[in-house]
Amino acid sequence: MRTLDQAPLVELGDVEVTLNPSGLFDELRAQSWLVRSAFGGVVIGRAQVQALLADRRLRSPVTQFIEMQGVTDGLVHDRMCRTPLAIDGDDHTRVRNLVRGAFTPKAVDRHRPLMRAILEALVEAVAQQGRCEFMAAVSEHYPIQVMCHVLGVPVEDHEDFARWINAIAWSLSIELVAHREEAEWGMKELDDYTSGLIADRRAHPR
Repeated sequence: MRTLDQAPLVELGDVEVTLNPSGLFDELRAQSWLVRSAFGGVVIGRAQVQALLADRRLRSPVTQFIEMQGVTDGLVHDRMCRTPLAIDGDDHTRVRNLVRGAFTPKAVDRHRPLMRAILEALVEAVAQQGRCEFMAAVSEHYPIQVMCHVLGVPVEDHEDFARWINAIAWSLSIELVAHREEAEWGMKELDDYTSGLIADRRAHPR
């Protein structure tokens, strides 16, 4: 392969890709470590991905990804373009250093009993039914519940928190334009909620 135009074409939004991405990309890797999409080249070779991640000349594509969809201003644009995923260089290092202590192996180990208990409860519910759709029964609940417990979100608010996070997730989707209002709603709701949670913690330290 000499140019991107010669690389296999992948429609990332197609149902076939969504339902079986691993199988599809396994087949494509046999042809090329690079494929093309409506958004440009997509590197799918493991060695090539690792090499690119280590190359400090590269920059995050989050801002370009959002703007390529026509979202060049507004809450979603302004918020997402300031996240650690979107910023580079010294700014990224500064933000990363502020939070890195919470993600060290030792810090994560403190939460393992909680993580195990949450997963066991979800699996037990599945076992009682005898079968499940794994994404709906387990995967959609586990990370949100862990996140909520770590942040101190009351159990009665977990479902609302999940709805807001899932809405915000559209910000990094190729279907952002169709779900922009939903993403903005999630951001506003989460802002209001976390402001109240922070105020309560300040008034009632734990």
